Amino acid sequence: MLKAYLILFHFLSLISINAQSYAIKVTPPPNKSITQWQRDQPRLQDSVSWLLAKNALFASLHSEGHLLAQIPQWEFIEDTLYINVDPGPVIHWSKVSFKALEYLPMHWVQELDVSGDVVDYHAWKKNVIDVLKAAESDGYLFANYKLNVIALRNDSLEASVIFDPGLQIIFDSIEIEGSARLSKDYLNKTFGLKRGEPISPNDIVLLQQQLNNLRFVQQKSPPVLILVDEKATIRVYLDNRNASSFDILAG
Repeated sequence: MLKAYLILFHFLSLISINAQSYAIKVTPPPNKSITQWQRDQPRLQDSVSWLLAKNALFASLHSEGHLLAQIPQWEFIEDTLYINVDPGPVIHWSKVSFKALEYLPMHWVQELDVSGDVVDYHAWKKNVIDVLKAAESDGYLFANYKLNVIALRNDSLEASVIFDPGLQIIFDSIEIEGSARLSKDYLNKTFGLKRGEPISPNDIVLLQQQLNNLRFVQQKSPPVLILVDEKATIRVYLDNRNASSFDILAG
C-alpha cells in the first residue's frame, strides 16, 4: 500500500512539473496562417494547451494544401520554447483517376474530379460523403469508397478513387405484425410503396412518420428492414387503436 502511495505521489509531482507555463516564440516563413495563429496564442501556455494549439495550426495548414508541414527545429531555453515552422510546398492533385465508374451516375463523380486543385482533403471527403448519401438515396445502402495515394512528386499528388457501390436494395414486400387489420395493398397504396423500386433509410423514416398519423392504429415499434440478397421486406408493428369503422378503411 505504501509503495502505491509513493508511485501516485511521484506521478502527481511529474504532472505539476510538466504543467508549468512557458512562452512560445515562433520563427515562421511568410505565411498568413502561421502569422494569424501566432497572434491568437496566449502569452503563456502549458504543455497541454501547446499540443492543442499545435494541432490546430497543422489542421489549418493541411486545409490549405500544406500536407508536408513540419517543425524541423525546436529548443527550450529557460521559460521559453523556440520553434521553427516549415509549412512546405502547397500540394496539388496532379491526377485523380476513378475505378468502378460504370456503376456510378456521372453527377456523383463530377465534384470529386479535383485534378489540378489544391489538396484540401477534408473538403474532398465532404464531397465523397455527399456522393455516398446520394448513392444511399438510390438504394445503394452499402456503398463505400477507398482513396489510394499512388505517388507524391514535388508538389503534386496522384491518387485513385475506388468505389464499391454494393448491391442496390429494392423494395419487395411489406409485413404486418400485430393486431391491426390492415391489408398490404392498403399500405402500399397509401404510402406509395412500389415493388421493384430502390429503397433507402429515409423511406423507412418517412413511413414511420406516416404510420404515426393513422388514427386507427398505433405503432408498437419502428419499422425494420429485412434484407434477403438485394430484396427488402419492410416489417411494421401495428396494433388496433379503435376498432369502430376501421374495417371500412382497412380494405
